[in-house]
Amino acid sequence: MRFSRYLFLLLLGFGFALVSRATTVLPPEFSELVGAAIQIVRGEVTAVRSEWCGAGDTHRIVTVVTVQVHRRIVGEAPDTLELEFLGGTVGDQTLRVDGQPHFRVGDRQILFVENNGQQICPLVAMMYGHYGIERDPADKSREIVTRGEGIPLRSVTDVSRPLAAPPPASVGSTARSLPAPPLSVESFEASIRSTAVALGRKDVQP
Repeated sequence: MRFSRYLFLLLLGFGFALVSRATTVLPPEFSELVGAAIQIVRGEVTAVRSEWCGAGDTHRIVTVVTVQVHRRIVGEAPDTLELEFLGGTVGDQTLRVDGQPHFRVGDRQILFVENNGQQICPLVAMMYGHYGIERDPADKSREIVTRGEGIPLRSVTDVSRPLAAPPPASVGSTARSLPAPPLSVESFEASIRSTAVALGRKDVQP
């Protein structure tokens, strides 16, 4: 059976709404991202493996990403999360799904998790549901948050900007304003918590 048929049948089983999500993902507003996530965690990728899963018409390749949870931000989460993504490579067989985020062992990230194991991607809005943690090139003692394409996040409003889109132009008639500094991990997490509280969530972690 061809992989295109595997993908079609699997997505059909998940429902037509997820077919749309697999092909075209609209950037969520920050509040939508926080509100939709079942778990929001900071962690480190410790393993990535691809394997066959299911049987018959739902026989497909999945990639399982193991994340050691360092901090729970919103929602309950175990010390170790195993996140299942549709797609990957096993031997000489490859199944690709557009919009899936990519992970490497050692990646440190903040993840917005929903419906793990029940949809093609266990992150809210697929590639918009994960943010890297890196050292600030201008201050190695400071950790900053990056978007899916590796560009520093400078405001939570940048969450709703399409990936790879240029940042908003500076406003000014005679001079351009300096860009805002990259958002620190602490500031991003504080914004997540305050937004979750404003949304009425009762599972915000200290």
